[in-house]
Amino acid sequence: MEDILEMDIHSTSDSVLILLHDHKVNRTSNGFGYVWNYSFEELRHLNAGYFWTNDDSLTFPFRKFEIKIPSLDEIFESLKKNVIDRNPQYSAEVIFIDDGSTDQSFQILMNLYETYPELIIIVKLTRNFGTYPAIIAGYEKATGKCVINLSADLQDPPELIHDMLDYHFTKKYNN
Repeated sequence: MEDILEMDIHSTSDSVLILLHDHKVNRTSNGFGYVWNYSFEELRHLNAGYFWTNDDSLTFPFRKFEIKIPSLDEIFESLKKNVIDRNPQYSAEVIFIDDGSTDQSFQILMNLYETYPELIIIVKLTRNFGTYPAIIAGYEKATGKCVINLSADLQDPPELIHDMLDYHFTKKYNN
C-alpha cells in the first residue's frame, strides 16, 4: 500500500509546516496575507473555510464550521494512527514531494523522516514544476499496487483511507 499525499505545505513564521493550497490565506479564510507572515497559533485563529465556496460565491457553507488550518504533524499523526497502524497487513510509505520550496519545508520534512524512516520518502524537485508533475514524481517513487492521492483541502480526510483500503482489498478490486 502506498499513500501519496498531494498536499501543499507551507511554513509559518515560527517554522511549523501547515497544509493549505495557497501561499496566501486570503482566498478561503478570513485572514489576509502570506502564510509565512503568521505564526502557527495566529493561523489557528483563522476560519479556513470562511470564503470557501463551491457555487461561485453564491453561498459560503463552511463558515459555520470554524475550520482550522492543520499542521503537517497533525495530519501525519492522524494518517499513522487511523490508517497505517490500523492496517498492519499492508506495507505503507508516505511520499512527500518538495516542489522547489524556498522556506524551511525540506529540513522540517527531513526531521519527520528521521522520526519515521521506515515510512517516509522525500523527493526534492529543483523548482516548482506544478501540481501534476509533483504528483507524477510521487507515483514514480511508489512501489506498491495501491496508490492513494489526497489533496491539500482535505475534502477527503485521511481517516477515509482505511475504509477505501478495506473496500478495495475485500472486494478484490486490486486486479
